Amino acid sequence: MNHAEKICRCKNEAACWAYIRAHREAFIWSDDEEPTVTWNRLQASATGDGGVAVQPTADEGLQYSFRGRTVAVPLQFNRDDRWIAIHALALLVRSESEIRFCKDSAHSSDVAFLPMHPEEWVQVESSVDPALVSRRFLKLNEDFAAFLAEATAGEAKPKGSLAPEFVDWEGGPTYEPARLDYVIAADGRGMPRVPVLERVIKRYLEPGMVTVGFLRSEQHEVIDRDQVIGFITPYLATKQVRLMNADRTGFVVIEGSGVAAGWRTDGKVLDDKVVRPKWQFWRS
Repeated sequence: MNHAEKICRCKNEAACWAYIRAHREAFIWSDDEEPTVTWNRLQASATGDGGVAVQPTADEGLQYSFRGRTVAVPLQFNRDDRWIAIHALALLVRSESEIRFCKDSAHSSDVAFLPMHPEEWVQVESSVDPALVSRRFLKLNEDFAAFLAEATAGEAKPKGSLAPEFVDWEGGPTYEPARLDYVIAADGRGMPRVPVLERVIKRYLEPGMVTVGFLRSEQHEVIDRDQVIGFITPYLATKQVRLMNADRTGFVVIEGSGVAAGWRTDGKVLDDKVVRPKWQFWRS
């Protein structure tokens, strides 16, 4: 039984998401710096060749090549580039590997895609109700805009789409993941990227005391902003960490995946410096 069939046999959305996270290495994730590297690890050995090659183009873009075929990666130099890269990869390798979006990851800032041979998907749809397969997995429309609209439908409205644990704190009602620009703030458990975290925190939280909270926990601590990174380091990449300023107008969230983002509810701008996501660092 493959991963797609096991997911389809889960009892509910929460169980599906738990399965995906427990088998993280079997999926391509939107926060992968190079989705081609992940695909090559998962699929290229089965195709018996060197996998997908990546080449930069003269206009600061990218192109992917595989088995004599080449596709341009139409980067837009914004947060959609992580989706664009995976979509372009899917178009390139679709005869050998069909990549589908895992709908049960849609609520996460780091979403999952499952690559399998097209015949494997046919087998899943013959052993499981095809409607259930469609409920769990989205086929990628060849038109990127159409695919993105379908994959993120309703994503920008937290109410009704975010689980209760995501809105059970003072910043919850204003937490809109689809509207935030995330940066990679930790490389693993307890491994912060200190300069990145400092810039995010200083951009959204004033000097002074900061309230620190955690997903599914009543624990709250009040820490000086300049000491907060040291305090939260042991929790990074293990659970969602929530930071709030004293006036409850500035917020920072560090997700369990290690990505961070912040926002203000009063329109105040503390620092205009924007941290470029790591997957765009090659353009520097």
